[in-house]
Amino acid sequence: MSLFCLDVGNTHAHWGVVDGRTLLAHGELATASLETSALTALLAAHPTQGVALASVVPKVTAAISPALLSSGRPFFHLRHDTVKGLGFDYPKPAEVGQDRLADCVGAQLVAGAPAVIVG
Repeated sequence: MSLFCLDVGNTHAHWGVVDGRTLLAHGELATASLETSALTALLAAHPTQGVALASVVPKVTAAISPALLSSGRPFFHLRHDTVKGLGFDYPKPAEVGQDRLADCVGAQLVAGAPAVIVG
């Protein structure tokens, strides 16, 4: 199953098209210039079976989520309440950054758990 993955950081947004563990395409945009029209064009250029989002910028998440949801593809937003297989020993799980959640999921898939992530 191919997925269009979008990782929105404070400075840059990284996107990739993956099929299993194979990276088919990728790119980077400045987060400040990430607009719905650019995202819609990327989605049209890469007809995947699903879309996944991780973002640490709530304003951008709110602005682009409608385009991702209306793509007609299954949509997954990585958040503390949607990630499976992770236990949280943190006072406010909603405050754990989505980038950290992605790190944890990746570490489990690649190396297994428990794991220490430095970055």
